[in-house]
Amino acid sequence: MTSAHPRPSLRRKLVLSSAFAVAVALAAAAVLAQRALSRWVARHAADTLTTAARLMEPEIAPLLAHNAGVNELQPLAEVLGRRGGTRVTVIARDGRVLADSDQRSEAVLRMDNHAGRPEVRDALRGVTGVSFRRSDTLGTSMLYLAWPVTYEEGPVLGVLRVAVPATALEELRRELFQAVLWSLLLGGALACWLGWIQARRLAQPLSQLAVTAAAYAGGRTTAPVPISDVREIHELGQALQIMEGRVRDSLEVVAVERNQATAILNRLAEGVIAMDREGRLLLVNDAARRLLGLAPEAPAGESFFELVRQHELTALAAEGLKAPARASQPVRLLQPEERLLLVHTVPAPAESAGPHLVLVLQDITESEQYERLRKDFVANVSHELKSPLTSIRSLTETLLDGALQDAEHNRRFVELIDQDAARLTMLIDDLLALSEIESHAVPLRLATVPLRPLIESVAASLRPRAQGQRVSVAVDVAPDLAAEADPDRLRQVLFNLMENAIKYNHAGGRVRVAAQRVAEGLQLEVEDTGIGIPAKDQPRVFERFYRVDKARSRELGGTGLGLAIVKHIVEAHGGRVGLSSQPDRGTIFTVFLPTPR
Repeated sequence: MTSAHPRPSLRRKLVLSSAFAVAVALAAAAVLAQRALSRWVARHAADTLTTAARLMEPEIAPLLAHNAGVNELQPLAEVLGRRGGTRVTVIARDGRVLADSDQRSEAVLRMDNHAGRPEVRDALRGVTGVSFRRSDTLGTSMLYLAWPVTYEEGPVLGVLRVAVPATALEELRRELFQAVLWSLLLGGALACWLGWIQARRLAQPLSQLAVTAAAYAGGRTTAPVPISDVREIHELGQALQIMEGRVRDSLEVVAVERNQATAILNRLAEGVIAMDREGRLLLVNDAARRLLGLAPEAPAGESFFELVRQHELTALAAEGLKAPARASQPVRLLQPEERLLLVHTVPAPAESAGPHLVLVLQDITESEQYERLRKDFVANVSHELKSPLTSIRSLTETLLDGALQDAEHNRRFVELIDQDAARLTMLIDDLLALSEIESHAVPLRLATVPLRPLIESVAASLRPRAQGQRVSVAVDVAPDLAAEADPDRLRQVLFNLMENAIKYNHAGGRVRVAAQRVAEGLQLEVEDTGIGIPAKDQPRVFERFYRVDKARSRELGGTGLGLAIVKHIVEAHGGRVGLSSQPDRGTIFTVFLPTPR
């Protein structure tokens, strides 16, 4: 089992170990160096301040011996402070501040008693006091040295305190520390670099061996085995090279068999799903993924019952896992699209170590649709042919029974026979045209067709019928507008739509034919002010033999195939046809023809 976090490499471990050891050494050295430098700086500063205090004592001691006050000591303290570049403070034995080089006389009188200062306490005991702290008076860090003042080897008369700001000391200590630290870091970097080189010498051939082994595991047996001057690594490489030769043949055989099986399964029109005893997927071919709407990367090992949300199919699979037996059952799927499948359950032999159940999905949707269409077509054609044939037979029997001698009626009977024969001819012509369009028996002959002359020609051929029903026809098309289409087929589309617009119009109604250029194509509209089409019938008007008003359609001579022919011709051009209609307010048929690419 592969860990979620990658394991660190040998090179990384060696370098990190070396870096850690060097870092610890550097840290220890830096701490020790800092302490040593701090002591050295403090000692150096204290020696400097001690020398300054000794030089100032002869001038301070006589004044303290004669109990001089602030007025006598303050000017001297200011002079000594400027001369030595330090802060000079004179403190009486009782802790009162008698002079301070950084304060005015009146401020000196208000200063706190300094008897409690650590360096002052030491000096009052007769020893030199040193302290490094923040000055309450100045608000900055200072290094203080308190010198006990005596006169002619007498008792301690007071304290001479000399101080310098800590900033200079800190700067000196920082510069010295940086110099030491950079030296240590340079040495550490050199040590890490040498460690990296040694780690690389050991880790690089091992990494190459790992890459080679991974290549062998992935079937790439031509990967080279690295050569190393380390004996153990060299022996490992030789062993891996021997293993490669033995694995190569097995991998080639397995790869050939796997590729053949995968190619065969993915080229099958039927979907194939294999699962284990718990219903986990072992194999799903492309056809099954497409039929069930599964993602191309649907992983093996997932539960079939969690991935597939089709109740009938999952129930059939559950039954097959529970009681293994060959069975076949039609299953209707609603997602991702409505399909009818014939599902075969094929259990595996009991002793098989592979799949426990195999489902074979056979898509019989088109077969069912063709069968239904065939039955509907035969029924519709039989019905459409039966009426005129029955009428013709009835009329001929009447004539044969003596109506031929009836000069008053025999001509009317013959005219009725001629009308029924014409209706049969029109029906057969429409069936042949529809068959040619659907089978692509006659290819489209695309050309640039000027629209206005074509529409006016169709309108002229329909003018007698339009005048008979008192319907006006208007053409609203620009003279220079043209379509890329088959002229004969486009004429057939316009004729059927305009004929219907006239046929199902009211007396005194209007028909308007318009065309305009739209994005990526051409749009034609045939609008009428006729009886309209109810909303429930609109989705079916393009079906063969479908009539909204069957009695009126037959009375007006319709075959029920005109709109089906229009739809197939438009779709053959790559276009689409639609309609909008309201009963008793008219209908608009819209045809979109794309621009050929």
